[in-house]
Amino acid sequence: MSTSNEVKEPAQSAASKSPRPQQLRRLRELAQECRQTFTYPHSEAEAEVEIGRLEGRSVDTDPEAWSEEQEGWAESAQVRREVAEGAGDGAAVRRSEIVGYGSGCHWRHTAR
Repeated sequence: MSTSNEVKEPAQSAASKSPRPQQLRRLRELAQECRQTFTYPHSEAEAEVEIGRLEGRSVDTDPEAWSEEQEGWAESAQVRREVAEGAGDGAAVRRSEIVGYGSGCHWRHTAR
């Protein structure tokens, strides 16, 4: 029997501890390298499982896939820029295409 007044805390297992910042940082790095997502871990053990899964993946170094991804981003940026400037709305109805007002309005090229 111990005469010490100290309260001994039970040792926490890795399954109950929150993931360490180093583990979360490593997960983000691996996910970015492999271009993968991961389930956010709620414990150190879950973080280790996700790290192991991502370390088993090969790093995506396909230059063609990378250039297609960048090209798609550039195209969408160009479309956003054109729409913001007003030049990219090809579906807009123009005054030269319609005749009349309200319920009497119709397309210029259709006969009435």
